[in-house]
Amino acid sequence: MLAGAAPQTLSEVREVTAAYLRHYNEQRPHQGRACGNRPPREVFPSLPQRPRLPEQVDPDAWLHAMNGRAFVRRVKADGRMIVEHQPSYVKQALAGQTVALVVEAHTRQFAIMQGSTLLKRVPIKGLIGTPLPLAQFLEHMGELARSQDRLRRLQQRAARA
Repeated sequence: MLAGAAPQTLSEVREVTAAYLRHYNEQRPHQGRACGNRPPREVFPSLPQRPRLPEQVDPDAWLHAMNGRAFVRRVKADGRMIVEHQPSYVKQALAGQTVALVVEAHTRQFAIMQGSTLLKRVPIKGLIGTPLPLAQFLEHMGELARSQDRLRRLQQRAARA
């Protein structure tokens, strides 16, 4: 369908794309189980309307869903543990032992526990604290993804060295 097309203008690109979409959805037999070798538009003549995108997003909304959840960490020889690639210090006396980080959504902190003993509370890093417009939220998520990708590449390089 597109093999012979070499659109030169934006209008030609739109024309070729529209023709391809018509072929793909209305003429081409689809081998998926739901379609049974019939074109998708024949099997699904109308699709449900997608929900509108939100105007604002609360990037910290996950916190309340995680309230009370515990994450186990082993304390390193120098008394620190790693939470989301960041060190957090407890006590050197706990080296080699495990502690639980319990999410406290209302205080926006981890309660660091050993058994039923509260050792300390540390703020949960990376929280935004306010809803963001959708475009700003998406930009923020992109920045986080790029940052994590850079960190992963640095760790891979360090492991090879």
